[in-house]
Amino acid sequence: MTHFADLRTALVALALLSPTAAVAQDYRTIETAADFAAHVVGKTLRWSTGETRILADGTTRGEMQNIGQYHGSWTWEDGYYCRSLIVNETKSDQKCLLIEIAGDRLRMSYGKGDGRSLELEIGSE
Repeated sequence: MTHFADLRTALVALALLSPTAAVAQDYRTIETAADFAAHVVGKTLRWSTGETRILADGTTRGEMQNIGQYHGSWTWEDGYYCRSLIVNETKSDQKCLLIEIAGDRLRMSYGKGDGRSLELEIGSE
């Protein structure tokens, strides 16, 4: 039993020291339009395959690998960032995403937080 307890203690310590665990704990939900505007609107958001800008006038634009440039519109509705995009002249359905922030990192989760997530870096204005 002692060996098992030592192994469990070591695994817990390793998890607490893991950068992934620390980052995951730092995220907090952006709940208001004012908070979203202060931290996200007007900034360049980057991820491994693209970048976007969410602008104060209710528009968004960006570029993604393999797709090219896109644009669209957005609103803040009941604590969610909701947007429709136009990619290659095709308009998407509106999608509402849960937005979380940790320092200069942003996590957008589809399906109001129930779907897949995308992590982005918040750049300058």
